[in-house]
Amino acid sequence: MNYSSPTMEDLPDELILMIFSYINALELSLVMSKVCKKWHSLINSRIIRIKRAEHYKKLHQGLQVIFVTNADPSIQKSETLISYVIRLTPRLRELTINSDFPLDKNSFKALSLLVHLRHLDVFAKKQVLNRDTHINPGISSLVVNETISNAFLASLRQNKVSSFHMYGRADYFIPREMDCFLTVHAAQLRDLTLRCSEMTDARFRVLAQCVNLVSLQLYMCPMLTKHGITPIVSLPALRRLHITGAVLLRSRGLLELIERLPPLVHDLNLSGSQFGGAHCGALGGRLPRLRALELWRSRVERAALLRLARRLPALARLDTDVELRAEHIRDLERHPALTQLRCRWKGAVTTSLSLTSSSQVYSGSFLRNSSEGPSAELFYFWTRDSPLPERPESSLPTLLLDNPCLGFKNIPCEQNDYMTPVDSD
Repeated sequence: MNYSSPTMEDLPDELILMIFSYINALELSLVMSKVCKKWHSLINSRIIRIKRAEHYKKLHQGLQVIFVTNADPSIQKSETLISYVIRLTPRLRELTINSDFPLDKNSFKALSLLVHLRHLDVFAKKQVLNRDTHINPGISSLVVNETISNAFLASLRQNKVSSFHMYGRADYFIPREMDCFLTVHAAQLRDLTLRCSEMTDARFRVLAQCVNLVSLQLYMCPMLTKHGITPIVSLPALRRLHITGAVLLRSRGLLELIERLPPLVHDLNLSGSQFGGAHCGALGGRLPRLRALELWRSRVERAALLRLARRLPALARLDTDVELRAEHIRDLERHPALTQLRCRWKGAVTTSLSLTSSSQVYSGSFLRNSSEGPSAELFYFWTRDSPLPERPESSLPTLLLDNPCLGFKNIPCEQNDYMTPVDSD
C-alpha cells in the first residue's frame, strides 16, 4: 500500500499559525501570504495592512498585527485611527504606524488599553520621547523614531525589553542613560539597533553584558576603534552584525575584528569602513556560512569582491555600490546560493538573479548622510507603498563624499528598496 508523504497542506491550522508565529509579521504579510489561498486566509486573519480609511471595516477581534503603511488623507487623524484600533482589536500584539500619522500624548496613553500589546513602532507628534511618553509596561519590542530626551530610557525600567531599535530621527541620547538601560535589560535583550554617534570605545563595553544578543546593528560609529571591538566580538549567540561608519577603525583593526567575529554570524554589514581586498580572504575563511553581505562606501575593488563571493558558498544576498559589468553578473548567476544582488551596472543586463540597481537606493527624502549604505540610512522606506521611480544609471548625479581619511572616490548616491512592500488589495 502506498502512503503519500505529509505536507504543510495536511497540517491543522493551529499548527501552521504556531509556525508562523516564529516569522516576522511583515514577511508573513508580503511574502508568505502569497504562497497559497489557505496561507493567505490564515495570515490575513491575524495581520492587516491599513492603507485607506475603508480598511477599518476589516478590523476584527482576532487581529494580532496592524501595519498602517500609507499616507492616504482618508485615514484622517491618528486619534481616529487609535480609537478604531482600541475598540475593534483588543487582542492586538503588534502595532506599526507610518510617520505621517504621529501620536500625541493622549494617544500613547490610550494604547495602555491594549493589554496584549508587545511590539510598538510609532512616531511621536512632538518628535521628542521623554518621561511623559507613556509606553505600555507589557511592551517588550520597541522601535524608537524620535530624539530620546532625558529620563525616557529610565522610564522603561519596568518593561522586559527583548528588542530595542533606534531608527528614523532617533540620533541623540545621553550615553550614561544608555549604559544603565542596557545593563538593566542585558539578560533578555536579543535584538539591538543603536545610533552610535555619541558612543566612545568605553561605552561599547556595556555590550559584553548582553550575552543573549542575536542581532546587533550599530550605525554611525565614528568613534569606534580597535579598542572597542572586544565586547562586540565576544557575544556568543550573535547571528547578525552591522557596524557602519567606523572611520577610526583602521585597516589593521578591521582585520582584527573580522578574525574574531563569532563564527555563526550569517548577516554582516561593514559599510562606510576601510574594508578592502586585504580583508576578503580573512572574511571568507572566518565566515564560510555567511548568507548576507552589505558593503557600501568601502575600499573593496570589483575583482576582490567577486573572489570573496565565490569563497562564500552560502551567500544569498550581496548588497554593494561597486559597479559590475554584465559578464560579472552572469558569473554570479553560477553562484550556488546567490539570489539577490544589488549593485551598479551600465547598459542592459538580463539575469536570473533578483537584480536591483543601487542607483535607486538613495533619495534625499529618506537619507541624512551618504556614507553608510542603505541599512544605516533606513528611514522607514518599508512603510511606503509607492515603488521607486525607474531611472537610468546615466541620469544620476554624482555626489562627492568628502572623506579623505577613507579615500572614497566619486560614487553615485542611492536609496533603500529591498523591504518596500509591493502588494495588491
